[in-house]
Amino acid sequence: MSDQFTYRELRVFQMNWTCPKCQTGSMLADSSPGSMALLSDPPQFRHICDRCKNVEWNSVKYPTVSYRAADTN
Repeated sequence: MSDQFTYRELRVFQMNWTCPKCQTGSMLADSSPGSMALLSDPPQFRHICDRCKNVEWNSVKYPTVSYRAADTN
């Protein structure tokens, strides 16, 4: 390995978005055929609650993945 790079151990997490309306469901990015993104800056993606069917928009497609250093909580 090269001395030009440093490495550290990471932990991988799945991040879910809890529905702001029912507080129990998860907001999932709409992957149905013909689903669209709002062409704003940044783009907004349509999400639908898996429980109450609430619709919200977000610039991140949930669920998503997050990384943290293994030596932190």
